[in-house]
Amino acid sequence: MYKSTLNTLLFLTTLTFTACGGGGDNATPSSSTTTTVLASSSSYSILEETLADSKVSGVIINSSGVEGLTIKCGSTTLTSTLHGAFKCTTFPLEVYIGDYKLGEVAQLPTDKIIYTQDLINIARGATTHPKVTKISMILQSLDTDATPLNGITLSTENLTLLNSQLRADSILAEMSLEELTQILEDIVKNAKLQDEESLLNVVDSQTAQLNLTTMTAQAPATTYEQRSIGRI
Repeated sequence: MYKSTLNTLLFLTTLTFTACGGGGDNATPSSSTTTTVLASSSSYSILEETLADSKVSGVIINSSGVEGLTIKCGSTTLTSTLHGAFKCTTFPLEVYIGDYKLGEVAQLPTDKIIYTQDLINIARGATTHPKVTKISMILQSLDTDATPLNGITLSTENLTLLNSQLRADSILAEMSLEELTQILEDIVKNAKLQDEESLLNVVDSQTAQLNLTTMTAQAPATTYEQRSIGRI
């Protein structure tokens, strides 16, 4: 029953993005009329397996778990590991990509999963929110193997390229899509100059939204507590 519902939702989502071009006024036009969904039905299962480890407090995800984010909890600074796993005992928790803050959560959500939507304190269903879309584009575009639905890995080299493109006072989620796209294109260009085998490519707004929607759709039914505090 759950798999059937999920497959139907993903099919309808794909049709919506194909026919309508994605996120309306906030979307960047795509050069293709069709977006291919590469989601694995096991993506959420991997996160559940990760959370079963007693050494893991939670995971940070976008289109999948994000490895390489800087996390500050209390006086502790650490880096998210494979599948976005982290260990924090003190909250609030702040999340950074390179030197730039993405957002924070006052407490760990009931399911121990921190979505991009949680970081800016909006409903998890708001996968096409402009701020969420911009953060999604950055995270997915900087994935080292360019397969953001199978795990996002942020390398030190690529984070350095991101830092070099931004001002000290830059707020990523407040940039225009045009400015952000140009920055990502420059990062991809420079990455290939440093390493001609670099796989980085710019993930456009439509694809970033669809990838995040695909992952969010895999989550199980929400609890009353999660709904009541506005997390979903």
